Amino acid sequence: MYYSYKVIIEECEEGGYYVECPAFPGCHVEGDTYEETISELKEAIKVFVEDYMNLNNYIFLLT
Repeated sequence: MYYSYKVIIEECEEGGYYVECPAFPGCHVEGDTYEETISELKEAIKVFVEDYMNLNNYIFLLT
């Protein structure tokens, strides 16, 4: 099953990218390339979801 989450992507002045996922407070990453940053964010979201599930918390999906 796949879910979609809105993300905010910013190009850093010093180079690289910063991206965050507002659905999961504190879920943000930086990377040197766009592709690397998106890949890292996907992994971070996966970890957030697994942690929420392990703690028996609900994940609310906005549609």
